[in-house]
Amino acid sequence: MLLLASLNCQAAGSDQVIVTVMANIRETTCDISLTADNLQGGNAITFGSDLNGIVRDTDILDGTAASETHFSLNITTCPVGVSVIKTRFNATSIPGSTTIINNSLGQSNEVGVVLYREGEEANLFSLNSNNDADILVWRANEISQQRVDLAARLIAVGGSIAGLSLGTFSAPLVMQFSYE
Repeated sequence: MLLLASLNCQAAGSDQVIVTVMANIRETTCDISLTADNLQGGNAITFGSDLNGIVRDTDILDGTAASETHFSLNITTCPVGVSVIKTRFNATSIPGSTTIINNSLGQSNEVGVVLYREGEEANLFSLNSNNDADILVWRANEISQQRVDLAARLIAVGGSIAGLSLGTFSAPLVMQFSYE
């Protein structure tokens, strides 16, 4: 907030002071929270059937439930009148792709992560995009329900088990929210 005050004082002996107060007031944003079955440390989501995040290479190739994790973005205390929420996903993608998040640890090669609305795996969200067609634009019912359900899937980048190497996978993701 910017606050400016100016004083206009009259001649000596006068008791009149005129104060002009100016401010830039902006609307508050929604409070965002993350929920998931495999949530660790507030914002870390694991894959697999337990909190250790163990996924077999065959699960990734076969697209089993162990290679997918579900999570929700929840909103509360949104300003009155918010009718559009946009979420941009910023992350390092694998070379040549706009939708596959790269492993930041350098282990577990030939594996990436894709993001999509739960039940809509054919419509992957693009990374680092400003185009509304490529990002998460919350639907009216999601805003009224104050929740959007998403999923992430580990995928084999090379398409075969031969290229997969075992190891730890981590994919940092920054979500940027805008409101209208």
